Amino acid sequence: MLLHRSRAQVESGAIIAAGAVVAAHTTVPSGELWGGNPAKKLRNVKQEEKGFLEDLPGRYVDLANKHKQVLELAHKNMAQYKAPASA
Repeated sequence: MLLHRSRAQVESGAIIAAGAVVAAHTTVPSGELWGGNPAKKLRNVKQEEKGFLEDLPGRYVDLANKHKQVLELAHKNMAQYKAPASA
């Protein structure tokens, strides 16, 4: 997504398609899906998409916690195979 010279506004709950170029002085309203170059409204955001967007932050937190647990376990297991320091 490219917001031309950062003068565009994307409201919370709006979706910008990958590769879209939002022109300067354009406002993308909440609840709309925009795409293209220049970006234009393609359709309204579906109800299931709204729910997915609302759940997304929590999913990222859960995923980050799972990754942290795996990395901690890997670090713990790697420590037991550490080569002794030579004198």
